[in-house]
Amino acid sequence: MASVDFEQAPDGTSLAYMQDGPADDVGRCGFFWLGGFMSDMTGSKAEALAGLARETRRPATRFDYSGHGRSRGMFIDGTISAWPEQATHMFLAQPHHRRTILGHSRGAGGTLPLRRR
Repeated sequence: MASVDFEQAPDGTSLAYMQDGPADDVGRCGFFWLGGFMSDMTGSKAEALAGLARETRRPATRFDYSGHGRSRGMFIDGTISAWPEQATHMFLAQPHHRRTILGHSRGAGGTLPLRRR
């Protein structure tokens, strides 16, 4: 299993994330996982995607929204507007290889306002 790292979101929240697959960019399209409501980056679907990334040598990023899993904060303090902002931040903060965005529940139901910095 990949190790857990932390990234500070613009609102100051410490977000837990994991990188799976190769550390170098081998040119293959990677994955960016958006978890579901009240789920975390170690759920069965996220773990299956991480396993696929390792098996196929594709880079993958998965993270926990604030108040979820290993990220800081209380779930009851989270907002539906903060979580997409955190997802956008994590997407832009990680390596910029080609990625397919995948998600479950809340993660798959919305869109991210992705912009390059």
